[in-house]
Formats: sequence, C-alpha cells, structure tokens
Amino acid sequence: MRAPLAASRRRVAAALLCAAVATGCGTESATVAAPVDPSRLLSALVLDHHAITLSTAAPWNTIRLTATPTNPAGTALPGLASATWSLSDTGSVSISPDGVLTALSVATGVRVIASLTDGNVTRKDTAYVNVTDASAPPTLSGFSIQPTAGDSAKMAAADFFWFFGRKTITPVATDEGGAPIENLPVHFTSSDHSIATVDPTTGLVFAIRPGTVLIRASTTAYGVSMSDSLALTVTPPLLGLVMPVERTPTGSTTPVLVIDPPTMVVSAGATVLFANGSFDKSIDYVFDDSTHVMESPIIPEGAGNIPPFHADSLNPVVYVTRAFPTPGTYTYHSTLFDTHGTIVVQ
Repeated sequence: MRAPLAASRRRVAAALLCAAVATGCGTESATVAAPVDPSRLLSALVLDHHAITLSTAAPWNTIRLTATPTNPAGTALPGLASATWSLSDTGSVSISPDGVLTALSVATGVRVIASLTDGNVTRKDTAYVNVTDASAPPTLSGFSIQPTAGDSAKMAAADFFWFFGRKTITPVATDEGGAPIENLPVHFTSSDHSIATVDPTTGLVFAIRPGTVLIRASTTAYGVSMSDSLALTVTPPLLGLVMPVERTPTGSTTPVLVIDPPTMVVSAGATVLFANGSFDKSIDYVFDDSTHVMESPIIPEGAGNIPPFHADSLNPVVYVTRAFPTPGTYTYHSTLFDTHGTIVVQ
C-alpha cells in the first residue's frame, strides 16, 4: 500500500503546484505580464511657457507653445502622439494644432490647456495668457523675486492655528529703462512640496516644515522669457501649543498625565500656548530656569512660571501664553503631576 500512497501524494502535490502557477495544467497556462519599463511611463506633460503676455499688435501677437511628455525621471518621452489644445476663451486667443498661439482681443487670465493621452494615462498642463492692445509694448529686461527692502528670504513654518506660515512672493518686472512692467502673469513652482507649496499663479507660499526650498518663477512678455529663483528658508513655527493629555503606559492599565508634545521646537520670538482642558484637574508649568520666559506680545498674560489653572464651563480649554525670545533649551515640569516637557528655541 505504500507505493500507491506515495504516488497519490505526488499527484496531489503536482495538482497543488499547477493551481499555484496557472489556471490549469497541460495546454492552458497563466500569462504573466511583462514588467513595465519606468522610463517609458508618461508621468507629466510640461509646457515651455506657463505665464504669457501678448499684444494684439504684430509681431507681439503670436508665440509657439511646446508640450513635452516626460517620464518619472523628468526625461522627455519620444514617439508619443502630439498634445491636443483647448482654450478657456476662444474669442481672445486662438491656437493651431501645432501650438501657435495668436492674440485676438484684450483679455486677462485665458487658460491654454495642453492634453496628452498614452494608453489609459492622460496628463495635462496649463498656461495663463494676458492680451493687451499695446502698439509698442515694453521690452522685458529685468525680472526678480528676491526680497525687497524690509523683507527676507525666511518665513516661519505653519503653526497649529495657521496664524503664521503664509507669505506671498511679489515679482518685479522692469523694462530697459528700469521702469516697472505691471500686470504680467507669473508662474511659480516649489522644489519640495514637503517643505513649502506655492500657488502657481498668485505666488502664495504655504510653509509646512523647517528646511530650505527653491521657489522658481517665470514669465514671458511680448516674446521675451525670463525667470528667477529664491532659496527660501523655512524656520520652526512662531506659535506653539502644548497640552496635558492622559496616556496609558505600555504594560499598565492606569492612565497618567503627559505633555503633548513632550518636545517642541520653535523659532526665537515664538509664543507658546500652555493649555488645560480639564475641569477638575489643575496644572501648573514650572521652568527649571525661567529667566528668559517672557510675556507674549500676542496675548500678554505675564512672564515666568505659570501657576495652577483649569478649564471651566465658559472656557472648555484654557490657554496661558509665554514668549521665548532667546534661543536655548527650556525644560519645565508640573509640581502637581509627574509631568515634564522641553521647548527648544532656535
């Protein structure tokens, strides 16, 4: 009986192997798709101009747009079909199948949309066009997004309340004599969206986390294209929030009060809100060295250590503020609970 049993086991094993690798054995087998070469994937469609000013007067009334398909590495993809074009206002501009844009009448913010489909993937890019009736338009000779007097290339990251963390970059365009050229559309990009994003048409920057990001801007006015870039430094927030919360330590069933976050990093001059959302548990905040713990200019509520306080029916969460104008590491604790925290000021 052993030989037939062994043969049966071999047949079962063979059947299981067939089921694992194919829909059936014999003449029918599973088809394994060939791996896709990432360099052949359509990742983006990129226009060579994104912010354009034309005149209804020749020769400043036309410009050719080129839409380049790229792979995930940003390399151009040859061999694909040409992009197709659409307009948000066909009475103000026209565009030929090969991308020649022509101004017809005065307009602002006309959208020119390039689209390309490869298989089941479609990618688009948009240019914004202003049209003037200038018979002798100025020649674009200077373009800058560098900080002006009284400004800087720094901004604080967004805080819990989004009180800070926003900044609009203002481009300056000038003609050959240094006179400003007004109302030119400008296209903005950010090199790292995890640090800061920028609205592509308004230049409004949203700072997300500390770091350095390159903000780029470009414009094309009456046939002349110029660009500039700004290395923007995002510093830690200028407003922080710490709050006691109940947490149950690993291996325990008893919740304890801890500071959240236990360590906070803010910029010099920041205001920190120390909160308490408990109606029956007061908490105090006592600094190991309160010499440079100052009164906040935003909400003046004293300086130094914070005496016990709690929430009430009118204020379900109570905040007490302190300012930290001097860089350093500030450690603090509560005398009412075994609770500690650290504020790092940079």
